[in-house]
Amino acid sequence: MDNRYAAPQLLAIMLSNYNIRGVGTCKASRTGYDSERLQLPKNAERGTFKRLIDPRLGMIITRWRDSKTLQTVSTVMKHGKSIIQRRVGLKIIDVVCPNDIILYQQGMGGVDRGDQHRVVGAGFANVAHFKKWYKKAFFGIADFCLLQAFTAWNLSIDASDRRSSESRRKKIVKWEFYSVMAEEMMSYVDRHEDGVNDGSMSNNRTLKKYMDGHYPKSYFEFDKKIHSQ
Repeated sequence: MDNRYAAPQLLAIMLSNYNIRGVGTCKASRTGYDSERLQLPKNAERGTFKRLIDPRLGMIITRWRDSKTLQTVSTVMKHGKSIIQRRVGLKIIDVVCPNDIILYQQGMGGVDRGDQHRVVGAGFANVAHFKKWYKKAFFGIADFCLLQAFTAWNLSIDASDRRSSESRRKKIVKWEFYSVMAEEMMSYVDRHEDGVNDGSMSNNRTLKKYMDGHYPKSYFEFDKKIHSQ
């Protein structure tokens, strides 16, 4: 979680109300982050850290010295420490790092990658200006939904590959996904309208090319017996 949003209160609510655990960087000025008890010397070496654990809330707050000081808050409760490598000039040194921060570093970058994905050729909200604020908000939500759909498709490929060695689907890159999406939106017809024939899915050659003949069924053709197996 990004330090713009991460706070001890938020993670405590997520865990107690929704049973969702998380880890992220946290600003030292956040209410609930006890900076006074986690102070490090200004000349502290790399790998120096302090942490506080609240067993009742299942929460760890940590301050760790790398090239600069890093604060994290976590409800994953990843105890212990490990050795990581850092480059200093031409040398590679070993640095002690708490396991909760290592867990955060393994999954970090999602927010930045998502912003980059929307800004570089794939964002509706950034390509035009609107006098009405809710129009930009709508396109921002559309950007988010498309990013989630693109990510979910590629993740499903990895899951199907683990279950079967003969997967008919394959991963696609961003421009391929948006090409398919644009062609589907332009060729979509509602066959429930009077006098309109269906055929948008079957005539989409781009969709067939990138999905190798396998594409999602139309909503109106959803069969519970087939999809429940």
